[in-house]
Amino acid sequence: MKAAFLLSLSICLYSKHACTAQLAQKNTQRLVYSYLASGKETPTLFGKEKPSKAFTNQFDVDLFAGAASGQVSIQSNTIDDVSGSISPMAAIEVSLRKSGFGFQTGLSFWRYNFDVKTISADGRRLQLNYLEMPLMARYSFASGLYFNAGLSTSFNIGSTADFDFGTGRPNQENRMNKAELIDAIASGGKITAGYRFPKGLNIQAFYFKAIKEILKDGSDGKTFASGGIMIGYKITKR
Repeated sequence: MKAAFLLSLSICLYSKHACTAQLAQKNTQRLVYSYLASGKETPTLFGKEKPSKAFTNQFDVDLFAGAASGQVSIQSNTIDDVSGSISPMAAIEVSLRKSGFGFQTGLSFWRYNFDVKTISADGRRLQLNYLEMPLMARYSFASGLYFNAGLSTSFNIGSTADFDFGTGRPNQENRMNKAELIDAIASGGKITAGYRFPKGLNIQAFYFKAIKEILKDGSDGKTFASGGIMIGYKITKR
């Protein structure tokens, strides 16, 4: 009888310790999973362990506004000189990276204003309006610094001029009419460098160089380049 009682007591104590150990194991697993999901370092008996690479994916969406200046060289029989001025621009950028490497795309609108000297009149105006879609490789450092490089295609959405490209003379009543000779697409290479602050603020500088002529006629030297600075803010939470 006494032996049976001791056996029953031993079984109860073993079962209690087994349940306690199982509960502790489950709590430890929940703690580890929560740390990994948050991207923080995981505590171990020997210090801190770096988070798994499976949790280093980063998807960001940024809204930008800034200013840019363009340079266009049009050497034709009717245009003597073209000089640019500071112009506004806006953009939305989408970037995806994993362990530093990734890519960046988006959509931006830029409007470049130029003062043009023609053979028949000074002070003429040329306005280039483009909607840009870049596709660039990206590398980001842990400090927040990043670099992009790739190709960019821009679509003409209503470039205008107050002079006639064929004669260089002012349009009727000096109105800004559609610049028929501006090509529909401007393609080229683009590089950017930026810094993302921990709170989401983003500062970026860029340079674009067209590899395709922007005029449809047979004039020589129709090159286009631009550069500028933008300030943005990350609208994604993670």
